[in-house]
Amino acid sequence: MAEHRGHPGGLLQQARGVLAVHLLDGRRVQRAEERQQLHAVEHGEVGGRHGSVCLECRSSRVTIACVERRSRTSGTPSPRADEWQKNGRRMARNKRDIDRQLKRDTIEDIACGLFMAQGYEATSMAGVAAAAGVAPNTLYWYFANKDELLIAVLDRMVGRVFEALAGMQHKPLSARLLWLLKAFDQASGLVTTVHARVEQSEAVRDWHERFHRALDALLVEQLTAQGMDAQQAATMATVGTYVMEGLMSHPHSARERETVVRWLASLGLPA
Repeated sequence: MAEHRGHPGGLLQQARGVLAVHLLDGRRVQRAEERQQLHAVEHGEVGGRHGSVCLECRSSRVTIACVERRSRTSGTPSPRADEWQKNGRRMARNKRDIDRQLKRDTIEDIACGLFMAQGYEATSMAGVAAAAGVAPNTLYWYFANKDELLIAVLDRMVGRVFEALAGMQHKPLSARLLWLLKAFDQASGLVTTVHARVEQSEAVRDWHERFHRALDALLVEQLTAQGMDAQQAATMATVGTYVMEGLMSHPHSARERETVVRWLASLGLPA
């Protein structure tokens, strides 16, 4: 994709045509029974439409589908950042659950390091298994394929970023947006991987689209928390999402980024 430089308005126009880069989808569950049990405990319901779309049943992180459902039923305009990822995972029911979750966490950490260091394509499931000290067959018990492992890594990273952002309400919005851009800069390799996999993997494409909606919802929350009415916040969040996507997707200097973010604020976003 070509670089977009010059007046920020040109970036905005181009950014509107770019798919959002980022991350957040629920994981597949390996057992329907496990999914139903977890929904009964964490979501207060079993099965049904919600049970069929919420695939994050192996952790306490709340998926986009869960948050969107709550928004429709409760009237809450957007997800709270602390809902994206409870620090830690779901409350383990026994020692076996704890051991399994610890092993899963270890695999995700190792996979993240390998993806960042040598790239997605150069990282094999066998390589991840060897680095994690597990047999390849054991790795597939946790993750059905490499894309599922990638999504797990992305989920975890975005959850942490959103959680940290929730503690910055005292800062100007422009400062928070610049921090968000820098946070994703640290995972530029994963951002590039998402772009590359969007056209090849339905799972990554679905996650990518969900993250786009999640970022839009997060911006709505940030704006309404500062007193903007819901309708204006929704409009400005749409603009903001595409502008942020453009900044994340293409190389820009720190000065250019700051200029664009402040320009964005001049459109009506509180700086």
